[in-house]
Amino acid sequence: MRVVDAIIISIVAAASSIVEADLLEKCGGFQPPVWDYADRQNWQPTGDAPQTRIKLVENSHFNAGVERLVKGQTAANPVADITYTLRRFPNHSRALWALSRASRHPQWKTATSFDDVVCYFERALRFRSKDPTVWMIYGMHLQQEGKYDDSAEKYARAEQLGLNSSEFHYNYGLLLADKGDFGTARMHAEKAYQMGYPLPGLRRKLAAAGHWPQEQP
Repeated sequence: MRVVDAIIISIVAAASSIVEADLLEKCGGFQPPVWDYADRQNWQPTGDAPQTRIKLVENSHFNAGVERLVKGQTAANPVADITYTLRRFPNHSRALWALSRASRHPQWKTATSFDDVVCYFERALRFRSKDPTVWMIYGMHLQQEGKYDDSAEKYARAEQLGLNSSEFHYNYGLLLADKGDFGTARMHAEKAYQMGYPLPGLRRKLAAAGHWPQEQP
């Protein structure tokens, strides 16, 4: 390798590290305490949190009103409480989805942006890159933003990591139907409904395209 090439590679690597550092700083970094939402120990009473670490955070920052985007607990805007929850639990799947929805909410979307939401998803994956639920919800977010190819990559990664829930199959099926891959979409639809998924939207979408039996009136 030439000296010039080595210098260029070093500069690019340094720039990439600076960008990643700026990204983490923008989203709150990983300042302790930071806990894993998927770790069942955080759902059990501990010495520092007799009511569990999950409840320690959720009781003050992620109640039903925050999750439904009605109002915040510590401020009028729920986004502040959602992002606080994500600073403590970077892979908190429900908080990630709430932040995604807030970015499209007519009342709260000015408090966050597409880049802000992506920042928190990327931060979650840096924290726990093998959490399949984070990959799925990232895919759902991109799906809602019309970024179908990027969304498909996230769903595929969730599937590779073993995610096999009715919610996963339903939403992945919707995406594949929107992309015109009706055969694979039907396969996921069958799995979703076999698992008891309640919403009829996917089968209706497939039926309208001739890939599912028409429902009887």
